[in-house]
Amino acid sequence: MIGNRRIYDEVVTVCDDCYNIFRDRLISVKCRRDCFFNDDFLMCLQATEQHDQLPEFIRKISILRSGRK
Repeated sequence: MIGNRRIYDEVVTVCDDCYNIFRDRLISVKCRRDCFFNDDFLMCLQATEQHDQLPEFIRKISILRSGRK
């Protein structure tokens, strides 16, 4: 994640906003699972009305995942 802090912050905001909608701590954890590559993240995109930005978030998640070891 080093060097990708800005991208991480943008993506994690989706999970934080989703938590603020549902007030369920588990949704925040699930949203971050597998470096945001999961159905819960997609649900959070819908819930936060950012689904139209899906291609951009997929690109950002791919960048984050490429830095994983």
